[in-house]
Amino acid sequence: MNIHDEITILGQEARHGDAPAWLTASPAWPAVQAQTGDGQLYLHQAMALELLGQGHNLVISTGTASGKSLVFQAPTLHHLAANPNATAIAIYPIKALARDQVIRWQEMAEVAGLDPAAINRIDGDVRDLNERRQILQRTRLALMTPDVIQQWLMAYSEPLYGRRPLRHDLREVQNTQYNVRRFISNLAFLILDEAHTYDGALGTHCLYLLHRLQQKRKELMSQFEPLRVIAASATVHNPAQHLETLTGLPFQVVDDRYNGSPRAELTVQHVVGREPHDEGWRDLQAAVREVISEDPERSYIAFIDDRQLAERAAAGIEAARSITEDAIIVESRDAMAYRSGLMRRERIEEALRAGDIRGLASTSAMEIGMDIPDLQVGFNLGLPHSVGRVKQRAGRVGRTGPGRFIIVAPRHSLQFHENSLAAYWE
Repeated sequence: MNIHDEITILGQEARHGDAPAWLTASPAWPAVQAQTGDGQLYLHQAMALELLGQGHNLVISTGTASGKSLVFQAPTLHHLAANPNATAIAIYPIKALARDQVIRWQEMAEVAGLDPAAINRIDGDVRDLNERRQILQRTRLALMTPDVIQQWLMAYSEPLYGRRPLRHDLREVQNTQYNVRRFISNLAFLILDEAHTYDGALGTHCLYLLHRLQQKRKELMSQFEPLRVIAASATVHNPAQHLETLTGLPFQVVDDRYNGSPRAELTVQHVVGREPHDEGWRDLQAAVREVISEDPERSYIAFIDDRQLAERAAAGIEAARSITEDAIIVESRDAMAYRSGLMRRERIEEALRAGDIRGLASTSAMEIGMDIPDLQVGFNLGLPHSVGRVKQRAGRVGRTGPGRFIIVAPRHSLQFHENSLAAYWE
């Protein structure tokens, strides 16, 4: 490989803070202790939970795998335990994240003395409308995607005005409306995970949706109480302004300066390659082969922002072995390709954890929410315009030891950043 530039991001030891008094007296405290192992909070967790105890809306913006989920789980479960009628929504940008997180929520809820059956996922995987209504009827915390809130929850929050809906039983529709309106009228907490994804067109869509949801809640509440909002992201730029724009509410921020979670050293390299569609994917293939040949135990993930190029690169790394979608895990050894919708994401994560495959060539579908502790090396084909995206992807590697992230891109890619990887990173 032709390494054009290289920087080292130093690791750090853990820094801790004291749990706030409201938390140690809460039914959620045993769940926090079970989650952390000893009840010891990292500095950023302690600061964030102190601010939340004071009633603020908060955005926690610390690095990947720093324990951000605990910051919104603990106060939400505390409030649900203290207020039997209260409800909450946790918004995840993709179904796979909600699928991963619902089990963790349920486990914590049970330790906190709440019924785990009251925490459920409602998204595109639950297609039957009657089933959605039945789930919502028993739910106090709903894990949802923005699409299902827009197309289902908000749609059924409106009255019929005497019009009989087509294709659906009128009584069932009325039952759904009753349960939706009851749920929204009791909505106390709103959680936005991976808040940096709500940008551009999706951000505009989410902005209107969140304002509409707040307005409907205000209409339905018998006595208005402010909505509490907690957001989390590893890479959001200007966190307070971003969340205030999305929600219209003021926010406190705990950012990476206060990140107390330990992290290993990360080496970031710029390896010279061609443009992605100009044989650059072949340069990525070569880089992956060279790196994994150095260590038979080394595992990796390679990000390629093009479905076809991801599949080509995986096939090349795998020495052109024929791989069908159905048998891909069985037949793959060194590489496989993944894009959203190709197969269930959890199958791939299980294969990586078990060591059945050494690595993965993925589109951005694996950029968020993937938690594979033993991934050692990451690759990126091309230089993304957003350094936040690179940091998000680099955060997938080096969880349990020193990591390495290699950007395969033309020599001129950093020309607007003083031809310096350090300047780009900062």
